[in-house]
Amino acid sequence: MRRGPLALLCALIVLTLATPHAAAAPEEGCYLRSGDAQLPAGHLGIKRSRLQIYDVDIRLVTEGGSECRVSGVARRRGVAGQEVLAFPLRQPGAEACQVLVTTGPQSIVLTTPGQACAARPPCGALIALDGLRFERSAKVADAASAPCFAR
Repeated sequence: MRRGPLALLCALIVLTLATPHAAAAPEEGCYLRSGDAQLPAGHLGIKRSRLQIYDVDIRLVTEGGSECRVSGVARRRGVAGQEVLAFPLRQPGAEACQVLVTTGPQSIVLTTPGQACAARPPCGALIALDGLRFERSAKVADAASAPCFAR
C-alpha cells in the first residue's frame, strides 16, 4: 500500500510529539533567579570561551545572608540533544566535585552528582546547588548591565 506525502508528514509530527524533550545546547547568557525562604536568589552566567569550552559563574544568596560563589571552566560533553556543561570544583584535601549544567526547554538545571559532592557540597550545608533551576525566560537582555562575571 502506497502512502502519500500527507501521511508521511502526519507520521513525522506524531513521532516528534511522542519523543521526550532532550537537553538543548548550552546557551550563553546571564540568568537571574529571585529567592524565597527555601531557595536562594542569584545568577548563573554562561559564556563561551572556545569551541567546546565555557566559563561558568554562579552566585547564590539566601534570605539569611549566606552566600555562595562558584565559578569554573566547563567542558561541553555529550551528543547533540543530550549535551551538558561539566566543570570540576577542586576542594583542598578532597576529590573534585563535578557540577553539571543542563539546558532544558524551559530551564537550566544545576546538578552535583557523585560521592565527592555529597561528602562536601560545593556551597556547604546552607545552600543546596543540586537541582537548582534558572528559568530560560529570566535571561538578562542587556549583557552589559548583567551581574554575571562581575568581580
